[in-house]
Amino acid sequence: MEDIKYRRDIDGLRGISVMAVVLYHYQLLSITGGFVGVDIFFVISGFLITSIIAKEIDSNRFSFLEFYSRRIRRILPALLVVIVATLVFCYFLILPMEYQRVGESAVYAVFGLSNFYFLFNTDYFDSAAEFQPFLHTWSLGVEEQYYLLWPLILFVVMRVTRTFHTGRVLAVAAIIILSLVTSAILVDEDQKSAFYMLQSRAWELGIGGLFALLPVYRSRLGSTILSILALALISWPLFSYDAETPFPGIHAAVVCLGAGLIIWPKHHNWVAALLSSSPLVALGKISYSLYLWHWPVLVLYRQYGTGSMPGTHLSLILLFVSVLLSVASWVYVEEYFRRGKAFKLKMVYATGVSAMLMVGALALSIVLGSGFPCRLPENLQNVDRMITETVSSQNGFDECFITTKTVGGVRAFSRDTCLNIDKTRKNVLLVGDSHAAHFGKALRDLYPEVHFSQVTGSGCMPKLHAEGPKPCAVLMRLAIDETIPEGKYDAVIFSARWMLKDIPALMDALTWTEQYVDNVLLFGPTIEYSKALPTLMAKSALRDDGGVLVKRALRYRNTQLKEKRIMQALPDRNIEYYSVFRALCSGKNCRNTDDNGAPIQFDYGHLTYLGAKIVIDKFKNNGMLNQLNPSGLL
Repeated sequence: MEDIKYRRDIDGLRGISVMAVVLYHYQLLSITGGFVGVDIFFVISGFLITSIIAKEIDSNRFSFLEFYSRRIRRILPALLVVIVATLVFCYFLILPMEYQRVGESAVYAVFGLSNFYFLFNTDYFDSAAEFQPFLHTWSLGVEEQYYLLWPLILFVVMRVTRTFHTGRVLAVAAIIILSLVTSAILVDEDQKSAFYMLQSRAWELGIGGLFALLPVYRSRLGSTILSILALALISWPLFSYDAETPFPGIHAAVVCLGAGLIIWPKHHNWVAALLSSSPLVALGKISYSLYLWHWPVLVLYRQYGTGSMPGTHLSLILLFVSVLLSVASWVYVEEYFRRGKAFKLKMVYATGVSAMLMVGALALSIVLGSGFPCRLPENLQNVDRMITETVSSQNGFDECFITTKTVGGVRAFSRDTCLNIDKTRKNVLLVGDSHAAHFGKALRDLYPEVHFSQVTGSGCMPKLHAEGPKPCAVLMRLAIDETIPEGKYDAVIFSARWMLKDIPALMDALTWTEQYVDNVLLFGPTIEYSKALPTLMAKSALRDDGGVLVKRALRYRNTQLKEKRIMQALPDRNIEYYSVFRALCSGKNCRNTDDNGAPIQFDYGHLTYLGAKIVIDKFKNNGMLNQLNPSGLL
């Protein structure tokens, strides 16, 4: 093996890798498989680390302490700077429960264990993961764990095969095969472990190590052909893979083999010249800092706003900000600690351990402080509890509201409790989904002289002659096809999270019901937000923006359109329409708090008990259900 020299083409490949990851995360240029950039990084790391260690072992100059000192200086400073900066910004942007989780992930990130944290706390591609500012540090955890084990393994392998170079190659190849088989098996049985764990990723770093141990390939024509093939193997997954691709396993082998073929020392060719171009090399030099910064910048933007992904123009601005931060990080942090001559071995370890402990302590204080809820106004300090509320916990009557989590499913619905008739009072039937169920308790409390029956289920649109065995079909057949024709009810109330596509079915259900019930009431759509209202209000308070964030997240026009279409479709008969929208909104100003200043919706649109009570009280003042008694009094 020849001396290790600086190779511009490897920096260029780094540049391509980091841009693939960044463009994927920022949803630019349709790079649906950009996550494979991480796998290219793994191969590069394996190649460089193995090259350095093997050379030093062969020349009897290898020192474990020196090796880990270089790794500390290479990885730790920039990482800790990004962690501290992100924690500071998160203090002003995110809520206590979220901040506590960020603190937990930061503790793991500091000590190179992020992959374990995210293995047990989230999926890489799910919505919760999108708001974890340290999610991307899982790959650093894999690399750092590799750095702990690989020098020991390689040292033993090279000592045993001191005069048998082929033996080294075979030993590394065996490790690659074992890890790849593990990865392929785990992809089918436990993809999270396959994605995050070293045992199913080690082969990727090992491929880089294998090519570092192979002799230089000197054929001019062969080198060109291999480089073109390698470029194709890297490029194809960028546009053909996506979040549904089983990964890593065999699919990752394509891109890793391509990366290995590119960095394999061989005759210089036009592919190497392309990768050695100044823009790609410059990008490669800042690739580590750019990888560290780009994700927190995107997450913090989304946390600052309504949670939506930025548009193309804003994404480009955020990318530019990330590049600026990366350049500064590379110049003032990375290069300073990597090139500094004054850093003695003891100083590196003492400073590194101290810095890790201090940043770890900062992150741990966030965890122990429960995310510091004291940052919020008193009426919003329990916001985390609010956004974990459900319709059932707010309104009770679980026997009459079936959800996907209801034990026993639709069999848990109690006809005796939910459809019984009280002969001493007027009887009203409430039918619909969770947007009907959230009115249940308020109706009972504000109309004590009325007996309310209830048939509601999560996602259950009132539909005539619903077909199939699914819970919603069973419930709606019970309520509309079977119970309403019995004529036992003085009134029926329909309420749901109406969509435009539901209007024809709704009209059929109303027409059917009119035949059997004298009073048919329809509650219109509830105002909605793009994110949980308590979250929006708390973040607006943190920003002291006077409620601007809440107004931006209000889906006013969408709700207005649905209400307009429903009212246009209503038959010209005696069906009473009650506008939840107008009960909460005057013009474009919509009420979002109760008399105590607490949010009246605990998520994007479901009303709290007090919120539902506000709406029903307005309906009652407008005469709702008064016609059930000839005197107008209940």
